[in-house]
Amino acid sequence: MKNSKMKYVILYIIALIPIIVTIIFYNKLPDQYPIHWNIQGQVDNYGGRSSSLMTASVPLIIILLMQVLPLIDPKKRNYENFKGSYYNFQLMFAILMGALHLLTLSAAIGYEFIKVDSGVKLLIAVLFTVIGNLMPKFKHNYFIGIKTPWTLASEEVWFATHRLGGKLWFYGGLIMIVFSFIPGTVSAGIYFAVIMGSSIYMLLYSYLIFRKLQRGVK
Repeated sequence: MKNSKMKYVILYIIALIPIIVTIIFYNKLPDQYPIHWNIQGQVDNYGGRSSSLMTASVPLIIILLMQVLPLIDPKKRNYENFKGSYYNFQLMFAILMGALHLLTLSAAIGYEFIKVDSGVKLLIAVLFTVIGNLMPKFKHNYFIGIKTPWTLASEEVWFATHRLGGKLWFYGGLIMIVFSFIPGTVSAGIYFAVIMGSSIYMLLYSYLIFRKLQRGVK
């Protein structure tokens, strides 16, 4: 029990780091805070300085939401069967989203140790590989995982789709890591192809597996 509580203390500390760092450097931030970069690595949208606090709060808000969702999920008992993977997902999400914010923050104050567009693509790619590794361990639920009408209707379809989806996201993430430092439309096209291609394939796969199981029943 103590170890479980300590794990979540660590999780919340990690989620709070972006907020704390933002408060420390808040007075050094420009009035126009960059909030979006285009595929060429150029800032194309700004917000006020307070936008930095909003984006810094995203990891904490998502983590808090992830604590509530299992309580209202009709399949809430299943979370106990993948609580380790669920915690690891939250931990990596907090780390990577926090790193994403700190990357933006550093660029805003003039300390760009890595180009923001490359850093963003790298962090997204790493998140893909992490989720891909964890995905086969997710049990049937309504909030996390590949949710299609057919995976939600059948635990067998859920398992088969997540086993395949885990491989697609893991290896797709590795491909994205390789291309993350290539600027411009080439890497953006690769990212789009990996994300959309894997999503569409998993959607079709879940449907086909469901139909196959249905025919078997008949």
